[in-house]
Amino acid sequence: MKTNLANIYGSPGTRVRFTGLFKIFFPLILIIFLIGLLVGNLTGQIMPPKMYAIVILILVFFGLLMYDVAAKSFGAFLKGARGEEIVARELSMLSKDWHVFHGIPTSGVMGTLGGTDFDHILVGPAGIIIIETKNWTGDISIEGGSINLNGVLPSRSPLAQIRKQANQLSQILNQNVEPTTPLYMIIAFASNSFKSEMAQIDDITICNARKLREYIMSLPKYEISSIQKQQLLIEHLAKLSE
Repeated sequence: MKTNLANIYGSPGTRVRFTGLFKIFFPLILIIFLIGLLVGNLTGQIMPPKMYAIVILILVFFGLLMYDVAAKSFGAFLKGARGEEIVARELSMLSKDWHVFHGIPTSGVMGTLGGTDFDHILVGPAGIIIIETKNWTGDISIEGGSINLNGVLPSRSPLAQIRKQANQLSQILNQNVEPTTPLYMIIAFASNSFKSEMAQIDDITICNARKLREYIMSLPKYEISSIQKQQLLIEHLAKLSE
């Protein structure tokens, strides 16, 4: 059924959840595999039986330790996935002339296994928009041209992250985009805890999720010289989001 709302492709947060689950279960699978190898070699008497028992206990200990560390980080992956879903809900309320893509691999290769992805890519009247979602909690501020969390620089700069992704996206879409098509970069805070609500650092917009639609709808429209070219772009992104 046709609606007056945005066209949606892909599912937000899918790759983040998959990566989190993989990091939890990989140590456990590895330990089970190694124990299986040891048990399989018991009849070969490569080591005394007591030594096998000691090695198995050591493997189990380090496996559980690795699993505990992975389990603690899993919460961060889930939080990130929830953030993408919050932003996705905002984007879904855009008008029907917008096409919204979630979870497209940065490598340009289809599939969910491994790698990173673009949180959200939009194609519409203003051109192309790439959105990096952060679900941070705490005091988010801008100081000296950088984004700080609780007065400290994050281990990974979201500014550098989205610039890198913009370059990756340009390479992926090189054959499907008109040279004059504007490309906007946005860092969106799903927690809506950015006190300034909206700010600009060079050519990157930083805003809370609740301000996304307002900002996007305020962008100037650009003249599309080839409707067919834009349709090819949309079809190409749609295939990558499958």
